[in-house]
Amino acid sequence: MIVETIKWMITEFLLISATIFQRMGKLRLKLTGNGFTESLDPGTDDEIHEFCTLHYNTTFPQMKKADVNGENELPLYKYLKSQKGFEGFQDHQYREVLEKMFAEADPEWDKKPDIKWNFTKFVVDREGNVVARFEPTANVADVEACIKSLL
Repeated sequence: MIVETIKWMITEFLLISATIFQRMGKLRLKLTGNGFTESLDPGTDDEIHEFCTLHYNTTFPQMKKADVNGENELPLYKYLKSQKGFEGFQDHQYREVLEKMFAEADPEWDKKPDIKWNFTKFVVDREGNVVARFEPTANVADVEACIKSLL
């Protein structure tokens, strides 16, 4: 079930959000990492870029692998999480699976601002204010509406 969840999230996010951002002419960056499971982004930076380009037709810049949680997390993510902490997963077909998985690993998981899973998205306005955080279970239409409201 977890593998199916991962595949679904990768496909939905890359295909839909790439279309949204390209259509809106906005810059989107992909920062990759293995902080969640070794099955995500396990290759080199070049291999990951090639895979995303070939399979998902991505055209946006991709940064080098980086830690988003923990001792070696990028300062960018420390700041983003300090501005918008975790507020729970939205209603979604995989919500219960994710919540169970995290609760088994850490009973206090839902009280920490850590990024829980790949495809957590932060929306930052032109002044650098973090205006929203969307978990992987968020409806992409909500992400698009948030971005449009800032244009």
